[in-house]
Amino acid sequence: MEEDRFWDLVAQLRGGGEDDVPRILARLLARMTDRDLAGFADRWHAVKDRDDQLPLVEAVTVAFGHCGDDTFSDLRDWLICQGREVHDRVLAEPDSLVEVLSPAAMDDAEPLASVLWGALEHRPETKDLMAYQPPEPVRRGTLGDPADLRARYPRCAAVRDAYLASSLPTVAVPLDPDRRTRTLALGATWAPRPRRSG
Repeated sequence: MEEDRFWDLVAQLRGGGEDDVPRILARLLARMTDRDLAGFADRWHAVKDRDDQLPLVEAVTVAFGHCGDDTFSDLRDWLICQGREVHDRVLAEPDSLVEVLSPAAMDDAEPLASVLWGALEHRPETKDLMAYQPPEPVRRGTLGDPADLRARYPRCAAVRDAYLASSLPTVAVPLDPDRRTRTLALGATWAPRPRRSG
């Protein structure tokens, strides 16, 4: 399937609200011919593999904290479903990710690849038509120094800081032997002073 045709089909997913995307995608896939479904699946995987880039991993890490392979895979599926304009903008400027996906919404990002695999599962003849071969595993490199990453992705860092400040409650934690309490925000670190010898 040509890339323009693929993105035209993806654009149809944006007709309803965010909760409707899986349902709309399932309906769209069910209406495709075997050849079109195979071509759509091939293009989906090609775009998703192309998105497996270190700058996107870095921006995601700054914005949302540690992101495992499954979560990063789900995020790339979600990004494809946002349509070509949003997808290409985020890939070109990963720091703009937080303009379309907030830390609070990250937990609710639907794992959309399961919808595609579900459609293929019931049509084995379609799998025989798929031609895309994934590249060798991507060597993304390693994440840089956290302070450097925050400087390179300032919008992601600012949104993460604001999210953490607003979502973590302050609780009273006994820190002294005489049970006086001091407040400590969850997520903050505290270490006792080292004891002096003698």
